[in-house]
Amino acid sequence: MRRGVVILAVPLFALGFAPCVRGAPAIDAYHVVCARRALSAGEQVEVRLEPAPPAGTYIYWRNAQQIGMNPAAAEARRAVYTAPFVIQPGSPPAEIRVDLSGTQTGRVGFVGRVDLVPSVLPRSAECLASDQTYSPDYGTIEPDGSTIIRAEGLVVHMSDPEYPRVAVSRGLTDVVPLRVLLCTSGRVLAAYPLTSYDDNRQPIDHEGVLTEAAVATASSRTFAPLLRDSTPVAGWIHVHVAFRP
Repeated sequence: MRRGVVILAVPLFALGFAPCVRGAPAIDAYHVVCARRALSAGEQVEVRLEPAPPAGTYIYWRNAQQIGMNPAAAEARRAVYTAPFVIQPGSPPAEIRVDLSGTQTGRVGFVGRVDLVPSVLPRSAECLASDQTYSPDYGTIEPDGSTIIRAEGLVVHMSDPEYPRVAVSRGLTDVVPLRVLLCTSGRVLAAYPLTSYDDNRQPIDHEGVLTEAAVATASSRTFAPLLRDSTPVAGWIHVHVAFRP
């Protein structure tokens, strides 16, 4: 990630004894680095924990999507934070929370803060069911959708996207995974790229031009809405957009 902005990181808690180990960063040395100073409604940004924790330390992001499947792997100190979909005037800075657990750090939590710009994601007002609300902490809805009745692991495969000319000329092919917030009408409110992995569980870097096209394709479609007790509700689904010649 490009050199970013250091956003304030404050220790939240410490449990047990964190021994002083030669070469291990001091607890007060950790901070969260963000590529943006302020975020508008629904915007995403990559954040990372600095400095790198000692090997074997487990890293857990509590309201950001961790990059990597293994919390003890090097890529686990990177995550993606999504700003709330509705940011009211006077909203406090967003708190991006991360926990560490390891023999050299003990159990300790940190919070990084980034400013939020009052704004609303377009057409969000009519997206939710009557008993659903937008989280004021990050880009999701409450309740979290765990009570939604739907097929387990619902995935929509989309194989007919608009193929960018520059991608055609370069012979680019890919399957881009997305996380999509579906409204009660079946309209897409937000679509974000997901991290995918190779056979060795290493993150795959997708071509930016195809990722942007995948988001545009999914955002333009209407799906069958998710149901809870036969009533449409908003919720998340996974979409795979395939770019093939």
